[in-house]
Amino acid sequence: MNRLAFHLFAVCALSVAPFGVARAEAPVVEIKKLILGKPSPEKASPAEAEPLLNNSFRPEGEAVESAEPTKLVPIDRTLKAVLNYPRFALLAQLTPAYVGLKTSNSTAQFNLSSNSFAAATVGGEVNLSSRLSLTLSESAVQVSTAQQTQGAFNVQSSNVQVFSTEALGKYCFYVGAQGQSLCSGLVSGLYGLPVLLYVDNVNLKFSSLNDMTVGTFLNYERPLSTRVVGWSQIRYDRGLIVGQSGTDKLTSDNNFGLAFGAVLSLDGRFDLTGTLSAASRNLQYTTSRDSFSSSITTFGLALGVRYKF
Repeated sequence: MNRLAFHLFAVCALSVAPFGVARAEAPVVEIKKLILGKPSPEKASPAEAEPLLNNSFRPEGEAVESAEPTKLVPIDRTLKAVLNYPRFALLAQLTPAYVGLKTSNSTAQFNLSSNSFAAATVGGEVNLSSRLSLTLSESAVQVSTAQQTQGAFNVQSSNVQVFSTEALGKYCFYVGAQGQSLCSGLVSGLYGLPVLLYVDNVNLKFSSLNDMTVGTFLNYERPLSTRVVGWSQIRYDRGLIVGQSGTDKLTSDNNFGLAFGAVLSLDGRFDLTGTLSAASRNLQYTTSRDSFSSSITTFGLALGVRYKF
């Protein structure tokens, strides 16, 4: 009876081995499978490996494959993104605007409000790092006015086209957990400026003078959603009064501006941009006939697109 019970026990034990206690090679095979599924295996101490070997069942005399004990290391599931620099972008922008111009000389004051102003800007941007960027842009501006009578003087219907080149460098400091940043930088360029000049003793018309300026600005930028970033800017430029020639010359040039804008990301490459701006420029210039003081106030809405690559 005892011998029969022993045989029944042995048959039952062998029949459940694949689903219960593993055979001799099973611990080694299972460890290998897990190792292949993990990127960073580490050596296990003898104390960690001993339970696996002690729980292994192997028939007497059967050789056991030797394997170096290994323990499993949790996978670091932190998501990381790597951006290579420099990164580049192309910019295009159209700016219709209202322009108010007040000009005075020793004999009269001219207040011109029936003006049209349109600017087209193209440029390129290079991001040297996540904080530092450089922008170079070229703008073409057309300013027009209808014929107007100002006291004893007549302002002729005229328009003038001026061109400007600007280089801007910006560096940003992160100031909040929500992606807010403060950005400051320097800007310099050669600008064409619309001015009133005498045609004869009683007639005037729009013309232009050129000046090189340097300035500084401060931006505050903040994500408004996953696809929209809003920003605001305060800016000041001062004319260097260089490159003046002929009888019409600038003697003073100062510009102060405010702007508010947003950038909408359409996908990984295209952005839409929108900007509301206000600027006040004060000029003083001399001609062969008189000296003028001029104040130019501009309110503009700029719409543009940016392509990143």
